[in-house]
Amino acid sequence: MNPITKFQTNITALVFILLITVSLVSNTATSVLARYEPLLDDLSKDDVPLSTMESSQLNTPEVFPLIELHPVWTTGMIRTHNKSTNFIIADLNQDNQNEILSCIPSNVFKLNYLDSNYDTTWFSELTGCAKIAIGDRERDGTQELFVVSDYGNVTIFSGITLEKIGEFSVLTTYEVTDIEFADVDNDNGDEIIVLNKYNMYVYDAITLELEWQADGMGGKQVEIGDIDGDAFPEIVINNNPAYILDAGTKMQEWAYSGGFGDSFDIGDIDNDEIEEIVYITSSALNVFEGDSKLLKWSQDDLGTLKVMIVSDVNMDGQMDIVVGNNANNIVGVSSISGEILWSIASSLQKIGEIGVGDTNNDGINEIVWATGVTFLEKTGFSIGNWETQSVDWVSDDLQGPFFVASGDIDDDGQVEILTVGANGTGFTGGSISVYDGSSYKLKWSIKISSSLSEVELFEVGQLDNDTALEMVVGMANDYLLVYDGINKSLQWAKTDLDVSFSGIVQIRNIDSDPVNEIIVGLDGGRIKIFDVSSNDLQWDYQYLASYIRDFSVGDLDGNGVPEIAILMRDKILVLEAGTWQEKLNMDFSFGEKLIIREKDTEKGELLVVENENFSSKKLNAYDGETYSLLWQRSLGNSEEIGIDFLSLNDIDLDGNQEVFISGNQKISDHYEPLFWIASPEYPFFWLYNGDFKNWGRINSFDIADTDNDNQNEILFGMDTSFQLNEISFNPVNVYRAYLPKVSKPAPSKGIFGKVTYNGQPMYYATVTLRMYRGDTWGGLAYTHTDKDGNYAFKNMPGLHEGEAYGVWFENSHNSDYLSLWSTPLIKSYETASEEDMGVFDIANISLTTPVSGANVALPYSFQWNVRPNSPIDSYQFNLFDPNDGYPDVFTSPLGYVNSFTMTSLPPEFYVDRYWTYPNKKDT
Repeated sequence: MNPITKFQTNITALVFILLITVSLVSNTATSVLARYEPLLDDLSKDDVPLSTMESSQLNTPEVFPLIELHPVWTTGMIRTHNKSTNFIIADLNQDNQNEILSCIPSNVFKLNYLDSNYDTTWFSELTGCAKIAIGDRERDGTQELFVVSDYGNVTIFSGITLEKIGEFSVLTTYEVTDIEFADVDNDNGDEIIVLNKYNMYVYDAITLELEWQADGMGGKQVEIGDIDGDAFPEIVINNNPAYILDAGTKMQEWAYSGGFGDSFDIGDIDNDEIEEIVYITSSALNVFEGDSKLLKWSQDDLGTLKVMIVSDVNMDGQMDIVVGNNANNIVGVSSISGEILWSIASSLQKIGEIGVGDTNNDGINEIVWATGVTFLEKTGFSIGNWETQSVDWVSDDLQGPFFVASGDIDDDGQVEILTVGANGTGFTGGSISVYDGSSYKLKWSIKISSSLSEVELFEVGQLDNDTALEMVVGMANDYLLVYDGINKSLQWAKTDLDVSFSGIVQIRNIDSDPVNEIIVGLDGGRIKIFDVSSNDLQWDYQYLASYIRDFSVGDLDGNGVPEIAILMRDKILVLEAGTWQEKLNMDFSFGEKLIIREKDTEKGELLVVENENFSSKKLNAYDGETYSLLWQRSLGNSEEIGIDFLSLNDIDLDGNQEVFISGNQKISDHYEPLFWIASPEYPFFWLYNGDFKNWGRINSFDIADTDNDNQNEILFGMDTSFQLNEISFNPVNVYRAYLPKVSKPAPSKGIFGKVTYNGQPMYYATVTLRMYRGDTWGGLAYTHTDKDGNYAFKNMPGLHEGEAYGVWFENSHNSDYLSLWSTPLIKSYETASEEDMGVFDIANISLTTPVSGANVALPYSFQWNVRPNSPIDSYQFNLFDPNDGYPDVFTSPLGYVNSFTMTSLPPEFYVDRYWTYPNKKDT
């Protein structure tokens, strides 16, 4: 409804509506949409007849370089807040170098000691991980890695290649608590043991077939060992009671009331060739003999104990016990006497799992322990030296989701890889990590204060014309931070934005000075531009209170002055930087993403992802000067495709920018990540349609030559990992067929027509095909007019008796347009036949008298300006009760006139009653 004006006479107040009786003029409509075509012709070109084609044109293919991505480096989170898993330190790949193996709930990883530091040398695809185990299942001298997820999926990786070589699923609905690998039944073949809270499962390690399911004998931890000296291994399950099982007979041997504390391990601590059960409660360390079923000794002065492990730490042939306590100390304890041998004070709080092994291959064992296993602590793990009782190394606190960027951040001639972990301690703050672009080694990292909420934005660029690049970070509590790439410190901060980010930040020089600015989009339809070098707010723009979906900066019209294109909730705006002159204000209700595609020697293009009527996704290209539609490409069904990013980059360094689209796509009954790369020039051709389901959602990506080999690489930031990919190109020849024109019936245009505004074609007007089904009206289909104002509803079903079609235009917010227009009804229609609905102009009517709020007395002449481009209009005057619509009286059609004089009230309208007067309610 348009604005309402009130007026009254000395006896009553009146309501009228101007009505237009329409005569329709025939017009030909053309369709510009071609769906799901691999190649689409330029809309401005006609088909080329065969007779006009040279033979060289027919035989010369278009070459498209299909793209392949090859992951060469992946790393990511190595500890999470929500749980702690076990460590294994072993030479998994038989290269005489030990690895540290562990996992987070979504990925498995290994670390190696390289060049005096520990680096991630493998980070798996998404697997799901609760616990890990290793073993040589084929007994061929090479080990495998066994990974079990929370709900029972077991994945087997080759220890040499780290490729997945097998998997099976445990039929359980309960969360898995542990996995072990051993020959539990002395049959000279190994088994995989999987435990959940209620049951235990034993699988053959070769065939992966279930050998034994021990129902009702689950627990929180399982260990394997000969605890009674009978030369047969027992399966020990910690629960209340604890269960001791014989896998050979598939029987329970005995149970231990109360269980074995919070954590336990098995080892021969007294060298009697019988393994003991060592366990901790919160207050004591206990050694229990399985053969006598008696407690051997207990130590209660070690603090409140959290975790423990049995291992020969000093390699003297005598097992030791290592515990972690609530004072954040790692303590070595004699397994013979229980006395304290050494203690390492952890630099981080909340001790998690403990591992022992020679991590740096110096012949001496190190102690590895997890940290930060509660919500408010720094996560990661530490490596300590038990001889010096000191901490040697602490991992980076990498918490996803990750954002990535690249650039020569410190002006050393080498491109660096930059990542921001969006969540830090307690899911606030975060960290910036900088890696060498060639060796992938961590150069340095800095923490972002946990008082600043989590990271939402990340961008890298030059902001002050010094030798270092700057890193721009946007925090969820509306802080904008800039860090210097050389001194690694906070250079500039904006803490008074007072409004949340809309998810967009760009670095670009938008004025005549030599310094780049920061452009940020904010909620409430605002864009702010900051000059960091002068600490100035250069521009603060707000369009009503609309929502900014996206914006882009670039020279759109090719005049050397950049524009800012802004995609709002229901509009596209283009403003010239500096003058801020509005160059485009176009209604656009279904836009999702937008970017300016610049061209060196000519005007550019405006690319927009459109979610038409929430039914189909399209990529539209508009002329950078006239904003007319150049071409359109279908992306798929709206329910199946979600677009998060639209980007441009010259990935193959040929001088032309490719189009990049990322988001998610529905596959069967679930969604998977998508990443598409398209050819840089029309006709549109997909160069890459990758499968990222095994890596997770893409939060950001960047393209750069990180290793100075004159070829670009592509970086991805995912929820739990970030990854560098090498790129290869596989050229393919595509021949376009030019067919001779033949005489054939033209395809049906369907139900079609044209919409104008003040006589000019109306682009992107939304029109609805409504259907009357004998008792009710309902919307059947929606579409937009093209650049010539044409619309068409094709392949509509035929009508039955009592049914009807009508085309409607409805407008509730723009006073320049009519509120409502509908065509005459179609009461007879054959399936897919043609029906020309003619031309209609949607320009509104300008009322001249009375003015808003005026008091008038009858007789009174109501006046308006007729629509000059619609001389076939005929106007009617309408008086009605706005409360319930009754009474409701129309005059006869008045013709193409600009006034109506009311001399008296019609019947059923009474004195001493107030009526409202709608200013512009036209149909």
